[in-house]
Amino acid sequence: MTPVISFRKANLSHLESIQYFLQEEVDKGIILFRDKDEIARNIQAYVLAYQEDTLVALGALHIHSESLGEIRSLMVHQDVQGQGIGYLLIKELLSVATNIQLSKVLVLTYRASLFERLGFELIQKEQIPDQKIWQDCIKCKFFPTKCQEISLIKTI
Repeated sequence: MTPVISFRKANLSHLESIQYFLQEEVDKGIILFRDKDEIARNIQAYVLAYQEDTLVALGALHIHSESLGEIRSLMVHQDVQGQGIGYLLIKELLSVATNIQLSKVLVLTYRASLFERLGFELIQKEQIPDQKIWQDCIKCKFFPTKCQEISLIKTI
């Protein structure tokens, strides 16, 4: 049974909790480190998922251009993984993308099957927009030769 999840847009009071929540995956190199200023500049992109009053997942819809967004910093707390919360959060982020009239949403992930279930299709890394590479990928310790992330895109 899928748990009852409520979604909330992040605000500036969530800066530290967002950083703290993501830290374990940042330490593993799965999610890129983002300092408080970068999170603050992009705070409207973050959606927080709560089970009762507990933050259990979060993700961001970053805008690259008038037509392209990217789901990033997506994480479900390890204690609630496998309960469908990530699926619900991705659907929520896709709803946001639809509401602001994006036409495509990109994701780089280690868990492609979850996104494929929601209609994302594999693309070659060469198809990733240059602004993504030079804005984010360049900061990753696995860039360029050890990157194992899978690139997918969904047309809305």
